[in-house]
Amino acid sequence: MRNLKKNLSGLMVIFVLLSACSNPSGEKISAPQEELTVFVAASLTDVITVLADSIEKDLNTKLKLNLASSGTLARQLNEGMRCDIYFSASRHWMDYVAQHRLIDSTTLCSPAKNKLVLIAPRGRKDIGGALAALPQVLRSRLSIGDPAHVPAGKYAEEAIKSMGMYDQLKDRLLPAKDVRSALMIVELGEVDFGIVYKTDALKSEKVKVTGVFPDSSHSPIDYHTAVLKSSMKKDLATKVIKYLTGQKSKKTWKQFGFTPVL
Repeated sequence: MRNLKKNLSGLMVIFVLLSACSNPSGEKISAPQEELTVFVAASLTDVITVLADSIEKDLNTKLKLNLASSGTLARQLNEGMRCDIYFSASRHWMDYVAQHRLIDSTTLCSPAKNKLVLIAPRGRKDIGGALAALPQVLRSRLSIGDPAHVPAGKYAEEAIKSMGMYDQLKDRLLPAKDVRSALMIVELGEVDFGIVYKTDALKSEKVKVTGVFPDSSHSPIDYHTAVLKSSMKKDLATKVIKYLTGQKSKKTWKQFGFTPVL
């Protein structure tokens, strides 16, 4: 009789434990959501926001985004700020973090390319042939990202030097903290022209493209991404990078005006 009571007691304990672990509603219990911190070049704001939504849905992973110029982000990483993935708008700043041994070089890849364009406020009309005659038609200042830490500004500086305009324009450059700020200055009509990425110009209804700089006039505008060595979730971060360079993501890159790297 005692053995029977012991057996019944044991069965009751097992039943209680199984009941506690079951889902009364019958719904599927999903795994807890993961989170990754991603440092992203400001020019990728729109496309990365959409891709982050897809990643949250498809990979059950939330991306916590830190958006700024590539140089600012690279320096933050070198100063010890923690993140899982770094997105740079230039190879220079990716090389910078690599030289400081901050990234896992085996995860380094380039998902997309961009172009450099000259823009003006949409209301301006006297801008025919503006790119070729920029020093002559520029009445105020030229808005660009700060070449010291903004890749778009560095590309702009290279382009006007390549086209023999730098000496005429250098005293009229208005450097901004990032490419989005350079765009905003033109949108507000505070300057005649600005130099930004094609993708930034396309998203704005307040500016128009008045010229496209030849690819040969500046360094290649390639975006680069890699997993940080300090990441505590390297496998997941690598999975996210593969997703960002996959076929499904390429459609989103194209949607925002980027050229996916095949």
